[in-house]
Amino acid sequence: HKITHTGDLKFICNICDKAFIFASSLERHRNMHIDERPLKCKICDFTTKHKSNLNEHLTSKHSGEKSFSCKVCNRKFGWARSLRNHVQITHVRTEKSFECTDCDKKYATNKLLTHHKISHASYEEKPHACDQCEKRFNTKWNLKWHKKYIHEGPNKVVCEICGKDLLNEATLRLHTLVHIEERPIKCEICNK
Repeated sequence: HKITHTGDLKFICNICDKAFIFASSLERHRNMHIDERPLKCKICDFTTKHKSNLNEHLTSKHSGEKSFSCKVCNRKFGWARSLRNHVQITHVRTEKSFECTDCDKKYATNKLLTHHKISHASYEEKPHACDQCEKRFNTKWNLKWHKKYIHEGPNKVVCEICGKDLLNEATLRLHTLVHIEERPIKCEICNK
């Protein structure tokens, strides 16, 4: 975070002038300019420059297991990169630049906005009705998700401060931050 204030990028790529904080980051970047992929999957045609990518590929594509689990919502991913993107977009990102033209709600990604716009669909476009409340959905999957996480939530917990229902202990911990005035970790430069 401090780098955003100091701009201390010492290591510069001699091919494209991109700058990096660490020499190891520059070295990894330089490999991107070389079109060699020496590591090959023994099961399919996948090739890569990095062993970590090959390991992720084997786990996600050939083992059938999704071993990267989100600590906040328990969603599972086959790739560490997918988990990082999910956490950044769903649980961390605060800048919401995709705005709904129907209700002015804002979202961090266009995908989330598109998903939200379904809520504005007409009654006929939502044939799947929940038998436990008045909500309707455009797909069976959305109805199934709603029932599982809203009505059946096996690990459901309630915030003692405001009474809000949350999916599990991890989302409760994240939610309670909205009630805390003081944040435990602050930037030494901008105090955020």
